[in-house]
Amino acid sequence: MNKVLVDVNYFHFKLNSVSKILKKAQSAWTYLNFLPNYIEPKAIYRATFNKKSDKGQIRFTFFKTIISYKLLPALFFHQKIKKFKPDFVLIHGLGYCFNAVFLRYILPKKVIIVVQAHGYAPAPKGLKKLIYIWTEKYIDAFLFTGKENAKVWVDQGIFNSKKIYEVMEGVTTFSNNPNISRLPKSFLWVGRLNENKDPITVVNAFRQFLQIEPMAKLTMIYHTEELLPSIKELMNKDEQLKTALTLKGKVAHQDIERIYRLNEFFILGSHAEGSGYALHEAMACGCIPIVTDIASFMFMVNRGHCALLYRPSDENSCIEALKKTQDIDICTYRKSVLNQVENKLSPNAIANDILAMFQDLLEKKQL
Repeated sequence: MNKVLVDVNYFHFKLNSVSKILKKAQSAWTYLNFLPNYIEPKAIYRATFNKKSDKGQIRFTFFKTIISYKLLPALFFHQKIKKFKPDFVLIHGLGYCFNAVFLRYILPKKVIIVVQAHGYAPAPKGLKKLIYIWTEKYIDAFLFTGKENAKVWVDQGIFNSKKIYEVMEGVTTFSNNPNISRLPKSFLWVGRLNENKDPITVVNAFRQFLQIEPMAKLTMIYHTEELLPSIKELMNKDEQLKTALTLKGKVAHQDIERIYRLNEFFILGSHAEGSGYALHEAMACGCIPIVTDIASFMFMVNRGHCALLYRPSDENSCIEALKKTQDIDICTYRKSVLNQVENKLSPNAIANDILAMFQDLLEKKQL
């Protein structure tokens, strides 16, 4: 007998067409197409219109709503979910744990409800913390991009560690093309130029790395410019850096894949991330990551087995990571990156991890 999985998105999409909503949320729902035939996938979204639409094996339901459901129980929305007769429910966003409680009350006890964290999710404090502790007992599991991301929630007694599962947050359509020749000694940055991303540490480290590897080139793609004046100031003080660093600025998303494929290395200086979509895209295109050893990245880079890691805001640590690029076998390292993408970050891998999680929870409920 088939099992019904309902993928629930409480976010209120104000876009005016099915195609626009599906494109906007593509990274969240694509895994549904990779589930085995005995899983019947359904997805329900809040929208400004009522409509049903099939895409591949997925039945999408768009439910017209007006009131925000982050703080109020989504009673009518939940009745729609109940009509699907789900075996499994996956809710997107820790901010909607409150609604999971009310959904639990109207669904049979055998239904498994899980919530997936999206983006950076710091543990709540005060009254909010108490609310999350209360909601936890109504939810079967929580999905994080790596257990390191959930550590603060577990350490503060909000979530039970046994309820934490590791699943990549979203998918990318980008891919590697082995027929494209990469630029030698090429490094790529894709991210905002803000303090959290910390481009200054990266640029300063790269400036010193040029003394060792004068042929190295760094390209920076960004769509916000908070620290751009500081970067330009560094460039104006160093002719070698000015020659080696290209400030490309904003690039259309559909054009970034080609740029990833041309570069050997991908570098970031983030202090905190939810998961790291740019890193995901870079790895899918075969770039070797040079990233900070923060919790959000550890699952993605297989705890450092397919990346060169350094400490956040530590210029010397970043320089040491850059130096290692001279010693590694690039082809072998790239193979380990692409293996990690295939095994843990691809749509098929995400579907397999989610299915394994539901099967594990099903067995626990039957004990």
